[in-house]
Amino acid sequence: MDLTRKVEALERRLGRLEDIESIKQLRWDYSRACDDNHNSFRLVPMFVPDAEIVFHPPFSGVVRGHDALKDMFDHNAERNGITWTLHYYLQPLITVHEDQLTADATWYLWELAKMPNHKGEEEPVWVAGEYFDSYVKDEGRWKFKRIEIKLRLLSPYQDGWVKNMIRKVHPK
Repeated sequence: MDLTRKVEALERRLGRLEDIESIKQLRWDYSRACDDNHNSFRLVPMFVPDAEIVFHPPFSGVVRGHDALKDMFDHNAERNGITWTLHYYLQPLITVHEDQLTADATWYLWELAKMPNHKGEEEPVWVAGEYFDSYVKDEGRWKFKRIEIKLRLLSPYQDGWVKNMIRKVHPK
């Protein structure tokens, strides 16, 4: 391999590493905005206009487009009852595709949250699951194209995760 090709190969590899770090930063920014009362002014610009979030039970549904995303973030507590969160995204597996304009990732979620129980009283809950993300580079910045969320745990703190792995949701 001649020097020019070696340099080009190194530039591509370095570009992928920089892309991976940028995607990690995007996920970090997302978690901080979610923990800031699902701040739609911070969150919506992280998505391309036709992006979607897909929720699996117990929060089922699809939210698509900037207007719907803004509405969802602005009314998060009414929609799912969650009134406070502290997100931790762990063990990312990020694949930047050959075009370096698209990428996919899987993340584990570990979250502390508050939500109402069946009596309407707020209680602390454990939340855990997996996020399956697709990204596109838009004008040089990585943005979410799709987020798919599969919860594996939603349990009252006092019960741990033995008695009740996925509890019923009681929105406000």
